Amino acid sequence: MNTRKKLSTSSGLKAQAKRLRTHLAEQEGITLSHSQTLEAVAGSHGYKDWNTAAALENQRVHRASTEKVYLAGKISPNGWRHGVVDSLRGVVSGSCWTGDPPDVSTVKGHGHTKNGEWPVLHGVVLGRHDYVGPYFVSCDHRCFHGPSTHGTSMAWDPSETYQRCIGAIEKSTVVFAWIESIDAYGTLYELGYARSLGKRIVVASPPSLDTSDLWFSCVGADLVLEGALEECLQKALARKPLANRCSTGRLGDDRS
Repeated sequence: MNTRKKLSTSSGLKAQAKRLRTHLAEQEGITLSHSQTLEAVAGSHGYKDWNTAAALENQRVHRASTEKVYLAGKISPNGWRHGVVDSLRGVVSGSCWTGDPPDVSTVKGHGHTKNGEWPVLHGVVLGRHDYVGPYFVSCDHRCFHGPSTHGTSMAWDPSETYQRCIGAIEKSTVVFAWIESIDAYGTLYELGYARSLGKRIVVASPPSLDTSDLWFSCVGADLVLEGALEECLQKALARKPLANRCSTGRLGDDRS
């Protein structure tokens, strides 16, 4: 039986240890050192020692507050995602000339992808949250990445990219769409699919963009923002309840 109780980081364990030490000294006449009390509390929760308890409890709480982010929007080799996702460049590579299927593409530091899925990069979005996709597929041959390919080679079957993106949206907890132009047709589809799954959706755009024709996506979003990219993303990932979906049909409404 797992006897561990869920606590609020290692500080919760330390508070328990302090109360135990005070109780033993005042009520039982037993004196324990600070380290002895910490070890006793760790053992009572099923951990082998204090260092293990502190590390695992902090990791658990960090995971609970970490979002899995899908960054919807137009994709390009040197696009906007690189400004908010650490070490994204060249993560996924493939042999575009040979048309290799996605399941043999390599993922830097992660080996091969599983069944052609996009990898998950941990703690890389604004230095904290996980990134699930999408990815621009780099190619050592510098081949042409044409229009409507979502950043992949023209030699690839579009259905492969579609399945990867759909799978990444399914993994996500938040879908953040950065709308730089109103012809982001693939992004609009992604938002609809995300809504069908009940994902949290945030739509954001720069102040200079006239987004009045995108009112439908606004109404379907949980939060709509206007401003600089990083500022909008920080608001989107803030640990607070999202406001009701906006009803104005106008991007730029921050009702959080």
